[in-house]
Amino acid sequence: MKLIPAITDEFKDKAVRLCTSLAQARSETGSERSAVEVAVSAFKDIGVGESFIDGAGNAVLDLLGTEAGPTLLVDGHADSIPLHSADKWSCDPFGGIIRDGRLYGLGICDQKASIGAMVIATEALVRSGWRPKGRLVLVASASEEQMEGAALRPVLERYRPDMAITTEPTDARIFTSQRGRAKIEMRLEGRPSHAGHSSLGVNAASFAAGVIWKIASSFPRLGSSGVQLDINCIDMLSSPYPSVSTIPGGATVRFDARFGPEQTRDSLLSHVMEAAKEVEAEWVGESPGIEVGYVKAIVTTWTGYRVEVDEFADAWSTPHDSPLVKSAISAVGEIGSDSRLGSYSFCTNGSIICGELGIPTIGFGVGEEDGAHRIDESVTIDSIHRGTAGLAAIISSILS
Repeated sequence: MKLIPAITDEFKDKAVRLCTSLAQARSETGSERSAVEVAVSAFKDIGVGESFIDGAGNAVLDLLGTEAGPTLLVDGHADSIPLHSADKWSCDPFGGIIRDGRLYGLGICDQKASIGAMVIATEALVRSGWRPKGRLVLVASASEEQMEGAALRPVLERYRPDMAITTEPTDARIFTSQRGRAKIEMRLEGRPSHAGHSSLGVNAASFAAGVIWKIASSFPRLGSSGVQLDINCIDMLSSPYPSVSTIPGGATVRFDARFGPEQTRDSLLSHVMEAAKEVEAEWVGESPGIEVGYVKAIVTTWTGYRVEVDEFADAWSTPHDSPLVKSAISAVGEIGSDSRLGSYSFCTNGSIICGELGIPTIGFGVGEEDGAHRIDESVTIDSIHRGTAGLAAIISSILS
């Protein structure tokens, strides 16, 4: 019999208080120590398992049961984007203000409120006498906003979970998939010359303009998975810049790509290279040298942990008939919550968990996805309550 505990008013109030404390803990990415420390303190307050902060700056609760079973990892990132538009906020971004049924704060939707919900959901289970059949690992992870999954990798390598929940905002619904994200860089090496003798040069900026147009006229397009593949130019820099009557001999163009699970690292690069080759075929005269690759993301967490990775975050999808999804649907149905399935438009740590490592993953969290990164970022108190109840139900359904 699966244990589905009621989330009483006591635990609803505790969830809101913890979320408020997290909202008050300033946690811009790379400087999220205070929020991680709030999380690990809350883990310890549950009173069971081992709680610690690892070398990468992630807060971890390791709750090992007395019976054999799967390992479930539940992750929420503790960092936020840097504060922007501070003068346009209607309240203190770090004040933990509750107004008209909403809790306000930078990073509270994306996604510190979900950390509060997963902690109190676990505490409610433990107080009811529940222990996992298997292992439950809670993580308040670092530096997701710098690069999805880069700081979480050591936790995944340590515990090798059988399944996972990313608690990015879903408004307490079950999400089963996500588009991927990549940042691609094209480098062109032409030849500079005086603009009065342009025929002596190889104009890298003009060639870049042709590739940008070719890409813009070719995308978006529907991928074989039914997910839209979209590639957009996000910036371009010619060299020398600024030019003084000089044909630019160099240019660097960066593209943002959004894609479905059928795309690979190689196939995405080939889309850009094919566009460049089409421009080259129509180019009059000598063409510039072309190199295409991924932008390198250099991630440095608040502990000084540093890693350099390609800025490529896999798409992922967990089948609707998988045991994980079926258990989650059953669990939220038993407590009368919304069991409709959805999909993320933005990227999450699920890119490494499910997309790269193949670990079955769902999303379930507090707040609405389009509330992230906004002025006056907030979540409803009702969403905190529903998220806490839903996570308790799903965790107990999987590990009981």
